[in-house]
Formats: sequence, C-alpha cells, structure tokens
Amino acid sequence: MGRKALYKMLEHYADSTALPMHMPGHKRNISAFPHLAALASGLDITEIDSFDDLNSPEDIFAESEDIASKLWQSRESVFSVNGSTCAILAAIRTVTGCKAGRTVITARNCHKSVYHGLELCACKAEYISPSLTSAGFAASVTPESVRCALDRAPAAAAVVLTSPTYEGVISDIASIAAICHERNVPLIVDEAHGAHLSLYGIFERGAVLCGADVVIQSLHKTLPSLTQTAILHVSGSLVSPRELRRQMAIFQSSSPSYLLSASIDGCVRFLLSDEGKECLRVWRLAVENTRNRMRGMENVRLFDTEEGVFAYDVSKLVLTGDGFGIMKRLRQRKVELEMASVSYAVAMTGAGDTEASLSRFADALSGISFGNTAHIGKGTLYLPKQKLSAAEAATAEAEEICLADADGRISAAYVYAYPPGVPLLVPGETVDATVIAEIKRLTAAGASVRGTKDSRISVIKRN
Repeated sequence: MGRKALYKMLEHYADSTALPMHMPGHKRNISAFPHLAALASGLDITEIDSFDDLNSPEDIFAESEDIASKLWQSRESVFSVNGSTCAILAAIRTVTGCKAGRTVITARNCHKSVYHGLELCACKAEYISPSLTSAGFAASVTPESVRCALDRAPAAAAVVLTSPTYEGVISDIASIAAICHERNVPLIVDEAHGAHLSLYGIFERGAVLCGADVVIQSLHKTLPSLTQTAILHVSGSLVSPRELRRQMAIFQSSSPSYLLSASIDGCVRFLLSDEGKECLRVWRLAVENTRNRMRGMENVRLFDTEEGVFAYDVSKLVLTGDGFGIMKRLRQRKVELEMASVSYAVAMTGAGDTEASLSRFADALSGISFGNTAHIGKGTLYLPKQKLSAAEAATAEAEEICLADADGRISAAYVYAYPPGVPLLVPGETVDATVIAEIKRLTAAGASVRGTKDSRISVIKRN
C-alpha cells in the first residue's frame, strides 16, 4: 500500500496549524460546538489539496478502491457514502441506458430501493416470485425461474435479485449468472447483507466470485465501517465501469463525507491485513460455537436451512416463533435484535462480535418463551395484479380511503413492512382481499407497515 490510511491523514491535518478557509462551517472549532465534539468532527474536511475526490478518484481513493477490487476479486470497485441505495439506483440507470419503458426482471423480494430505481427510470418489472420458507420469508431464487422470466422477457435490460436476503438466504448465483450471460443480459445482485462473503473463504462464496456483473454491498451491515457506507463491484464486459461511475456521481452527494470515506478506506485496508483475516476467522468460529449451543437449547428454534434454500449465511441467527414476542423478551434482557416479524426474528452478527458477546446473547435466550410459530402456508410471494407501472402511477391523481374500502382499487403508494422493506404493494398494483388481509395481520401483530396510516391507504382516483 502506497498511502497511509485516510483517517491517519485526517488526524495529521487536524493537528496541523493550517487555517481552514473552506467548508465545513464548523471550521474544526470543536470546542464551540458540544454536539460535534462527541462526533470526531475535528477530522471533518472538504476536498482540499492532497485529499483526493471520492467522485473522481485519482490518489488515495483510487488506491483504496483498487485494494477493494483485489479483495473481492472484481474488475473495478466504487465506494458509496450514500449507502447501497445510491449504488442500486446507479446500477439500474446504467443497465437501462436511461431509456424509459425497458423491462427489468426483478425478484419480488428485492429491497424498496430497487423499486425506486425502476420507477425513476420508468422501467417495467417482470417479477420472479420466490417460494417461501416454513418461517414465512423468501427462499432462494431458482435458476429455472430466471430462465423462465428471460423467456417471457427476452429483451430484458437486466436481472436483479437479492442474495443473501435479510434472513441469510443465498441463491445459486453462479448458475443464474450463466443463464443470464447466455442471453447477454447482465445480472445485478443486491448483496447488501453479504459484504463479508468470499473474503478468505471464511464464509460462503459471494456474488462477485460467482460471476454477477454488478454487486452492491453495504459495508456497515457486517464489517467494521460506519453506517451509510457501501461499495459497488463491477465485473465482466456487459456493464461499463465508466458509465457506472458517471451514474454514481449523479446519485451520490457532490460533497461526500470524509468521515464516511475514511471509514470505507480504513475498512478495506483492515480487511487486507493479517489482523483483518484473523478478525473474520474469530467471528466465524464464535458464530459456529453459538449456533451449536443454540441447537442444544430446548426452547430455541434456530433456522438453519431447508428445501428451497440453495445456501445459507450462518452469520444470521434467525429465531422462528413469535418474532415480536421474542424481540420484546430479549429487550427486557438488554439485547436488541435487528428486526422482528410475525413468525421470526433476526439477530445479526458482525465482525465486531466475539465469543464473549455471542455467549451473552446465548445466555439471554435461556428460558425465554418463543411462542407459537404463526402458520405460514407454503407457496410463493404474492403478486398483486399490475395495472400501471410505478412511474405511471406516480403521476396519477390520488386520494386516501379506508383500507376496508380499497378492494379493487389501484395503489398509489408503496406498502411494505419495514424492516425488511419488501413491498406488499407497488404503485400501480391492485389492492385486493389478500393484500388487505396481510396488511391487517401484520399491523395487528405489531409490525411497522409503511404506506398505510390509521387504516387508510392512498389509491388512484377513479375517472
């Protein structure tokens, strides 16, 4: 590595006597602003001499991105301080060529940012509906379902799917990529929850190694980096790295935070080191020991894998049962989970976990009631009838009505439980009895259902 870590450069500059006649407005006069003193904002600067530009990297950022591409074995890697959302929007706009009306094959369990990208680019979605696990979340997207979708939409601009999912489910990316490449269609994988995959072979293989063309990862979800930091990888020849960078500069702030940037730089340099490799190894071992311990607890129902799940990210500890009840009982024992749903709860582990922290988690599980698992019928994610594209629905006149009166109306809003942010309804889709019942079920159970409020929903006005 030619340059020292960016955070070291920032520390050196903060200790210097240079007078900052530039942004940001606090001018590193931290003693005058107590709220900033606690936030390491003495290291907060703008693009000045010797500190490179994240949106046009030539020096330390270029070196750091090169380190990242070597670590994950991509053709090129691009940093994002606007999270995975920014990278997903840029990827969709790149593959669609900014042309309205193009079709994108989309796994229905994709994150809301994918849907926003489709809406922004006025694209049409050809959905793949994954099967459901016994716990009620999406199983793997199958290669055959991708092949069938490509048969239905042979001129598709891209295939977009999520792997691993919020719950840790991994799809057969290698086979799916091969099918896409037979048709010269790029594969975009939202790997926000899997930045740790592939590194040193300690966890499962990730999407970059499996041949995906564009892979987006949230570094902060599992690796030592600050919230809102992400990375985009591009491989192969179907997607232009130059155009991806151009689109990233459109969606990303023109004043990227140096604190966030230093976090990304420090993360990739740490991962390259022997200490980084050992950290991942220790984390994996602690996870395995904890999973083994949990399997021996009579009251614990730990999701491992089952039919329909191609591979599984063991760093996710998914507890099946009364998810909201599990979260409440663990909160009483000073353990805060990542998310809960009607039939399961998710405990996320990360590179900062140790044998001690995960042992404390396992201790907290002892003796608590997991409740009954809500009955989840086998099948696939439900697909409401689509009457308009999301882009068309966005420009239509809307009104709010009672949810009970919405059967047969066309939704003007995204409706989803958050987390995980997978839509129950996309603008332009028909509200029907099945969707209304699911919204009521989730709301009654305590889920945060966005897009509805006080049992009201936004629908398109009738002519």
